[in-house]
Amino acid sequence: MKVIEALQAAFAKYQKIGELDQSKWFQIKVVEKVKNIKLQDIYFIETSPVPHKLELYEKNGCHVFYSTLRELVYLGDNFYRCHKSYLINWIMLLNLI
Repeated sequence: MKVIEALQAAFAKYQKIGELDQSKWFQIKVVEKVKNIKLQDIYFIETSPVPHKLELYEKNGCHVFYSTLRELVYLGDNFYRCHKSYLINWIMLLNLI
């Protein structure tokens, strides 16, 4: 029983990482898992051909999750909606050039 309690406590703590400091982390739910991604690692987010889904491209790959670009306006000044289907991290992209 103590192992189960420890795993539940660890999972609860992991889920709260994205809630504690939203200026540095972005939290998404991918299938049954919660994924915490550093904002500085995100290249861009685009709408998916599947309705109500977005595709997030970051240093470690691509993730598909349910949301809309309109819901992501809180991500900060580093993100710019350059098109109705794209939200880019312009600071990150400038560093790539």
